Amino acid sequence: MSESPWVTHLGRALPPVEIDPVHSLGSYVVEAQSGSEYLDLFGCQPRRALGFNHPALRASDGLLTSGQGVDCRWLVSPVCTQAVTRLMQQALAPDFSAVEFLESREAAVGFATQMVVHQHQGRSVGRQPQVITFSGACHGRHGLAALLSDATLVPWSCGLPPLDWPQLPSPTLTSMSQAQQLAVIEQRELHAEKALAATIARLGGAVAAVFVEPIQGAVGEHFFRSGFLQTLRALADNHGFLLVFDETDCGFGMTGQLWDYQSHGVIPDVLVFGGRMGVSGVAFRDPTLRLPLAAAWGPTGLCGSLSDFWALDRTLAVLAEDDLLTNARAVGGYLTKSLAELQADHPELSGVRGRGLIAAFDLPDAEARDRLVTAGFEEHLLMAPAGVRSIRLRPTLDVTADTIGRAMAQLDAALKRAQGKKT
Repeated sequence: MSESPWVTHLGRALPPVEIDPVHSLGSYVVEAQSGSEYLDLFGCQPRRALGFNHPALRASDGLLTSGQGVDCRWLVSPVCTQAVTRLMQQALAPDFSAVEFLESREAAVGFATQMVVHQHQGRSVGRQPQVITFSGACHGRHGLAALLSDATLVPWSCGLPPLDWPQLPSPTLTSMSQAQQLAVIEQRELHAEKALAATIARLGGAVAAVFVEPIQGAVGEHFFRSGFLQTLRALADNHGFLLVFDETDCGFGMTGQLWDYQSHGVIPDVLVFGGRMGVSGVAFRDPTLRLPLAAAWGPTGLCGSLSDFWALDRTLAVLAEDDLLTNARAVGGYLTKSLAELQADHPELSGVRGRGLIAAFDLPDAEARDRLVTAGFEEHLLMAPAGVRSIRLRPTLDVTADTIGRAMAQLDAALKRAQGKKT
């Protein structure tokens, strides 16, 4: 099978799936070679907020095709202006007042990192600025973004020397069974808060920023609780460093809010975005933060193609017109509830967790997880492996309850198939 942009990989357990982009529709993917239809709960959707061939993204004037090679850094277009205006008014204001667009998530994280280090220069006499990160984070797979990530997820094989910056343990929630895990998570949070306070004291004012993914997707959707994120905000305010949220994976409506920070009552100083938006970038509460570095980098302001910004504008319009945030909360709640019901029937399934349309669960080990991914494929259900033994589910914002109901029936059959039971 030849590689193309329409090939998705679901881990070592399965061969690549070549997608037919013409006949795939909504949450259903048509495999190009066989014509078989698969219900996609993640595998083919990491950069799509809406399902395949959504009517709003069908460009009758050919813009979506003809604009793919047009770099908006060198073009002033009403299409780009309208998309950026809608993004600021609908999704970023009033919390953020400036935005910078970059080529990729890695470029956006790199820009944000250089920006926070640059603004901190001179404030820590005799010491280089430091950025604090958390274990389990995956901010990207090359460049500075890889160096900020957990080395167990992104090995240092990228050829860059590791940064001597502190990485603290993540006190994340890995199950929605609050009664069982509450004491454990509170102890983890207390330990992390003490470690953070000790690190701040040891570095003596050299902390430039704390980077955090509110939901750590690469390890299997591990959630930070609101109280801990509020503690980070208070420490940033008290000690004069910046709080940076990387919402590339969890932002843009996936949690039922436009951004996950809105679920916690915490506004970061800097927001990294991308993923399903189709464009990547950095938003700033203080617009002056970006000016020195933006001038040094040159015209990064609208990195992305004309078609990227056209699709962003149309997606934002659909998100508002069809009230997809409400859909994400309602259908996402149904998804998590349905997974919990399956967990009650299948003892091998554990750790069900979710917020909005971001959900995950665990299997006993990696081998059992891979068997279930394979069994799901055989039941025409696409799911993504994550972490050591987890499976991630992230349907698109326009997914319906009926589709989730069908997916749960297929998952139930896949669980039985993986256990060698008759379906």
